[in-house]
Amino acid sequence: MKIIIVKGDITTAITDAIVCAANSRLQPSSGECGAIFNAAGYDELKEALGKYGYTKPGDAVITEGFKLNSKYIIHAVGPIYKENRDDDLLLAEAYINSLNLAIDNNCLTIAFPALSTGLYNYPYELAANIAISTLYEFKKNHDNDLAYVYIYCYDDEIYKVFLDTEYKYVNDWKRNINDIVKLGESLKDRDLRVQSFKNTRDLYLNDKSLIKAIKYSKKNTKLYLEGFESENKKIKNGKIIFERLSSLDAIKKYKDEENIGLLNFASGTHPGGGVLNGANAQEESLCRASTLYKCLNDETGYLYENFYGYHKEKGNLYSDRIIYSPNIIVFKNDDKENTLMIKDDWYSTNVISSAAPNLRNDIISDNDLYNIILPRIKNILEVAIDNNIDVLVLGAFGCGAFSNNTLVNAKAFKEMLTEYLKYFRKIIFAIPDIDNEKSANYRIFENILK
Repeated sequence: MKIIIVKGDITTAITDAIVCAANSRLQPSSGECGAIFNAAGYDELKEALGKYGYTKPGDAVITEGFKLNSKYIIHAVGPIYKENRDDDLLLAEAYINSLNLAIDNNCLTIAFPALSTGLYNYPYELAANIAISTLYEFKKNHDNDLAYVYIYCYDDEIYKVFLDTEYKYVNDWKRNINDIVKLGESLKDRDLRVQSFKNTRDLYLNDKSLIKAIKYSKKNTKLYLEGFESENKKIKNGKIIFERLSSLDAIKKYKDEENIGLLNFASGTHPGGGVLNGANAQEESLCRASTLYKCLNDETGYLYENFYGYHKEKGNLYSDRIIYSPNIIVFKNDDKENTLMIKDDWYSTNVISSAAPNLRNDIISDNDLYNIILPRIKNILEVAIDNNIDVLVLGAFGCGAFSNNTLVNAKAFKEMLTEYLKYFRKIIFAIPDIDNEKSANYRIFENILK
């Protein structure tokens, strides 16, 4: 369960449920409550709430989402601020009861407003402390019951207060000996990954078969621009498969399939992302295990000028441009040490490199993200089709280091695959899963696309 503070209009949230800051009579009012009524459908929502009577502060009820992006609206009644400790407990209960309603209705994602901070006059700092501490305490016992919990803040001031409160809550701790050990292990792991990549580079610069493969890959690398459409479409009546594996492990499992391809969650500005510094996202793992980095780090400057340099100028939302690299040789395992395979087990795959929007430091609405990611996915699928890819390994594109809303991206994949699945034999969503527990990203993608 991830807790995320965002600034924006809650009516635009693309989540399973959104929370309406309701009054006890469950009647429309001004502010965010009125906005939700108007966006959902005033008459429909008012009629749906008619079956509920007076609702006490701290309680919550649920209705259909009607015209909203969300399936449900949870109507939570927060207390009016009266400098009363009991009211603080009621505000916490409003969050808890809303979360329990979401879980009971099989929701994986939920968006809250900053409850009681509008007409009910709760001081921002107090409301933020109650909300953040309540959500993180709830997370301790329900970490796998929900995937994402958002708090939507309606203006800059309250957004800053909630953001600062969460930062202080998460970081206000003292390191004990176990934390120090973990930090040391993390630094050692980074150093290990740096050395692993150096070893990978030494291998592909000196092994004759890898040198030959790289020469072929570089010669046949293609750059596709925005809005590409292939004329190579053939009906294959595909199916979607979910694998709780990394991209490399999924490729290894299906390596004997003909015409297999893999989506590389690429950096928009640096070949191989942070592989030189020991970073450990999907692209870096690919580059430590294969010849991919050498093919992306183009000495001619063409890819830099038209992909990496182009994106540096364009900004962190990047573009729909794609690098297609055929016959990338994978010769290491996707384990902690990136152990070398015996040569008879080396295999090849075709790699589609596309950069998802990098939202680590940018705030955009869910609707804006949806409208950005949809044509990007379309371009990925068109490029795969153009290169006769029958089996395509995808994943939670952009939903890790680049902080994309998983639900938004999963829904965008669903829309595109409604049209494009028939042009593949298999679409494989490979989403890593730690300790055999279905990760938040895995659960959302499986729930949306199954």
